[in-house]
Order: sequence, then structure tokens, then C-alpha cells
Amino acid sequence: MASDLVASWKAEIIRRWAQAGDTKNLLKPYSIGKSKSALQQFAKDGRSMITGDSNLSTAVLGSHTAQYQILRANSRGIQARITIENSMTMSSFAHVVTGYGTRADKFVQSFDHDGIVATEIVTPRPMMTSHHMTITFRVTVPN
Repeated sequence: MASDLVASWKAEIIRRWAQAGDTKNLLKPYSIGKSKSALQQFAKDGRSMITGDSNLSTAVLGSHTAQYQILRANSRGIQARITIENSMTMSSFAHVVTGYGTRADKFVQSFDHDGIVATEIVTPRPMMTSHHMTITFRVTVPN
């Protein structure tokens, strides 16, 4: 709730509501691969994990999509629900070594969903498939 990312979402929600009357929409997706080099991102995320600073949740969550829905709006502000969608795969943890969108990254990704590691030959239940998570919370944005 105290991360820089949520602060930017709050500003985006209030701006969209004030300018266009939007009550429900997608928020700007967060992609680690587009923000910095893999090594810089790893250093920033590691620092957040060690210090527990306000960006810890973003460091742990990684790349994701988000949307909002305004639940209440009046002269004092807005109450909105934010829903975050995130899938974690084996390659999610390999980006520090492989980078993003490289040949090595694509090779590791080939094992995530239906590759050799995830087949039923290895285990009755695939172990390396992606894990999807949904996080929903409410924020209040004062006018």
C-alpha cells in the first residue's frame, strides 16, 4: 500500500476519474524487463528485500497487470478496488542470469508450461507450470 507503484496508481486513478469520468479500467502494467537491466533490477529488488523498504511488495511481486474499479466517489475523494494479476514461472527467477527476451531467456521459458520438465512423464502433476495469483485490495484517494 505504501509502495511507489501504488502511489502512482492512485494518481492515475484520480486523474482518469477527474478528466474522463473513468470508473473502471486497466492500470499501466508493470514489467521488470522494461524498467531496467536485469542486473540493476536485481540489485534494487535485493536492497528492498534486505531493508524491507516501501517497494518490497513490488520487488517480490515482479511483473504484473492491474486494474481498478471505483467503488465510491464524493467531494472528499475516491475509494477504489485494485486487482493485481501475476503469474510466476521457472523463468521468472532466471531473468537475472538470462536477461529479458534473449535467446537464453526463451530457452528457459520453453520449460515453463509444456516443456520437458513439466511433462507428466516426470511427475503425475506438473511441477514447473506457472503459478497464478490474484491480489485485491482497496485504496482511498483523497481529492
